[in-house]
Amino acid sequence: MVATVSCVLAPGDHLAWVVRKVTGTADNPRVHYTLRSALNQGPGSYTYDAVLRTTAPGSERTVSVLLMNSDTYRSVRATRDPETGYVQLPHPPPVVSNSVLIKTPE
Repeated sequence: MVATVSCVLAPGDHLAWVVRKVTGTADNPRVHYTLRSALNQGPGSYTYDAVLRTTAPGSERTVSVLLMNSDTYRSVRATRDPETGYVQLPHPPPVVSNSVLIKTPE
């Protein structure tokens, strides 16, 4: 998957890939977010390699790009669970791209 960045970020702003995963049941869904690599080197193309070998057959992930200012970025990174890598995002998440649904083949 490729994101094309055509703007110059303001000092302190951060663009990052984020993966959204829903677990639990239809009656009790739990939404989890994982920050992935940054897209902060200026305008250009950034590739996200969606490695699915560790996901169960039929599982789904949604990948998109977030824009956060420095304070928000630090706050989100501070919530990172060391065991799962999940982070807590502001509501609504500051998504600045189309989202792509990735489903592991069954």
